[in-house]
Amino acid sequence: MISVTPLTREEYQSCCAQEGLQLPIEQTPLWADFEETIPGRTFFGFYRVDAQKPEGNSFLCCIAFMKYETHGFSFLRAHHGPVWKMPPTKDQEEQVIKALVGTIKNADPSIAFLRIAVEHYKELSEPVLSTVPYNETVKIDLSDPTEDAILATFKSRGRRDVRKSLRESSATFHDETAQAALDFSPYYELMVETAQRDGFVPAPQKDYENFLRILGPDHTRVYVSRVDDKIVSWSIVTLQGEEAVRYYGASINNRETRAVDKQVLKEAAALASAGAKRYDLMGIGSDDFSPSIKPLREFKTKFAQETVFVAPDRDVPIKKTLYRALKLVKAIQLLFLRND
Repeated sequence: MISVTPLTREEYQSCCAQEGLQLPIEQTPLWADFEETIPGRTFFGFYRVDAQKPEGNSFLCCIAFMKYETHGFSFLRAHHGPVWKMPPTKDQEEQVIKALVGTIKNADPSIAFLRIAVEHYKELSEPVLSTVPYNETVKIDLSDPTEDAILATFKSRGRRDVRKSLRESSATFHDETAQAALDFSPYYELMVETAQRDGFVPAPQKDYENFLRILGPDHTRVYVSRVDDKIVSWSIVTLQGEEAVRYYGASINNRETRAVDKQVLKEAAALASAGAKRYDLMGIGSDDFSPSIKPLREFKTKFAQETVFVAPDRDVPIKKTLYRALKLVKAIQLLFLRND
């Protein structure tokens, strides 16, 4: 039997500490505080999940849900959750998913589906209706914090490109966390330019400002490359325990400045000095999974010898008839886009 127990904020933090969990930043209470500043999103609840045994309960995982309300329906999302104490077997994951569905169905009958990270995902879940999930990422090894040691962990083409950038780029590297928190406008201008060039819609400026304000300097860094005092590249990086993640970034055309390769190395060294042991470059695609972000693969994979598997986001339907209708609407929309 599986039990799912709701927790207060304090109980959740205590449970995670007691079980020795390394929470991703998206599963922390601070992240819930940030997401609640975005219209249509509200915090739903913290939960612990246990296997009930005659000799006593055995902790399996915890999870933090946000409620998303959009286009007339609601769903719950747990970024990088559940957080497991030990990697789950297929049977464990299936039992936990079923228990979560039952718990949420009773707690809020309006919820159409759960969007959670699923490792053994074929039977109980569906590809996400929206967003772009990933099942691979690149993590830079920061166990030795010196630049030379970090550089040595890169692939040969990564070492070559970074050394070329160090030789040829006139860009200077800066930690502008405090400056960006006071006025994000100049950084947002470059994000808008990047979005226009690369064909995506940036989040509102206020979202980035709230991100820096709520997570705070203990959990965020803003790293910037400048040429003649002009911003040519920046990254917002999160820090949570021993894990750093390159969350947002913007740049002018890298061929003009050759700044980005050098900046990745400088960021890695700065993060290692701040206590991080790994620097996650956050998601790559392939022909088989999320091909829309495959172009990121060539750039990111040169910074590590191997890629790292990540349990991808999947949708777990609760209101199955509604979910089938949503899938049909999406299929029709895609058909019209292809024929446009």
